[in-house]
Amino acid sequence: MDTINRPGWIEIVTGPMFAGKSEELIRRIKRLEYAKK
Repeated sequence: MDTINRPGWIEIVTGPMFAGKSEELIRRIKRLEYAKK
């Protein structure tokens, strides 16, 4: 089996309900989209 080594990372946003986890995810996505322009 051939494997491809690709650098990357996993970030986990944790917290209780209503702590802003979804808002943080949306903020990060918007930031990445803006950076690609």
